Amino acid sequence: TQQPEPSDNTDSQLESDLDSFTIMVYIIGSDLESNGGAATSDIVEMANAIYGDDVNIVIQTGGAKEWHISSIPADKIGRFELRDGYLTMVDELPQTSMCRESTLTEFIKWGEASYPSDRYGLILWDHGGGVLNGYGVDENYPDDYLLIPSIASAIGSTDVHFDFIGFDACLMGCLECAYSLKDSADYMIASEESEAGIGWFYTDWLTYIGQKPDAPMEEIGRKIVDGLVDSNEADQYWGEDANKTATLSLIDLDKIDNAYLAWKNFLGMNYKKMKEGGF
Repeated sequence: TQQPEPSDNTDSQLESDLDSFTIMVYIIGSDLESNGGAATSDIVEMANAIYGDDVNIVIQTGGAKEWHISSIPADKIGRFELRDGYLTMVDELPQTSMCRESTLTEFIKWGEASYPSDRYGLILWDHGGGVLNGYGVDENYPDDYLLIPSIASAIGSTDVHFDFIGFDACLMGCLECAYSLKDSADYMIASEESEAGIGWFYTDWLTYIGQKPDAPMEEIGRKIVDGLVDSNEADQYWGEDANKTATLSLIDLDKIDNAYLAWKNFLGMNYKKMKEGGF
């Protein structure tokens, strides 16, 4: 597999004409990258996709003490465009915590301004801790974190409405996270369980978007979910006798208000029983 390397052109941002789809990938490398190169593996999967000029993939990197791709700095925040198999740095920022609202907000605003499109997707890549611990572990700022309200605030502070917000992270497929993002996206893609270390498989679904940039989000979501399940079941990752399990869900955020009300009513009906020790 070809590892993406930077090209000589650092001014590769597209013209102002609208493109079909811009995918923003926010990668907090953490120990997943510094110890095992997991972020590098996923960037290589993205680089191996074929998606043409109607799809933009822009990546922000940070939060790891070491990167396995030589062009990604460990002492700065990097912003990259991925096109034709090449990872091109288009901006470099001073070191800062990737687990702060402002860092995520500014990346989204930059992505929209630099790569205006008809459709947008956002992927948050790193460790996930669900309701209790939120998203993100930055090796350079270990005391910072993004709880669910902070994630919602960071995204909601922009003017971007996403076709989907995806978590390539564990445990983020919960009602609380979906409810907090219901005004920011049409769909959420996340796992209610722990993801395996290999995470999403990017090559096939990005190639599919390149072929059908106007495809309904349900079709794109199915490709993403099936890709994760299929790659987790592949023997080359775990060995023939491994316990290979995977979960990932495409969640229609238009339905979350009703789900929230049903859950609240259920809790109300059972509150007395729970107080009496019947939990």
